[in-house]
Amino acid sequence: MIDLLDIWVKDHYEFFIGSVTFVALTALMIMSIFQKKIGGEGERAYNTKLKIAYSMYITLLLVLTAFILVMPSNAMFYRQYLVICIVLSIIVGAIYTVKLYLNHQKK
Repeated sequence: MIDLLDIWVKDHYEFFIGSVTFVALTALMIMSIFQKKIGGEGERAYNTKLKIAYSMYITLLLVLTAFILVMPSNAMFYRQYLVICIVLSIIVGAIYTVKLYLNHQKK
């Protein structure tokens, strides 16, 4: 399975790196925009940002654990797959930021 992924990434390396970078930057922009909307001062904003950081941390731990258990060490694009783990954590943070913002808007 990893061998097939290595072959695909080797053939489409620029697309792979570009799409991962685009997704990461988009998630970071969404997260920063909604964190500014949540606010910067106050206990409520601090707790919300702490929840976001906690969800990103737990996601990163779970994904890295799965990565270490599944990924063989002789994979050709080992670093690029590791970056995907980090990007997944950022995506979860962005989604959770939007969810918390929408929940606070309803209250």
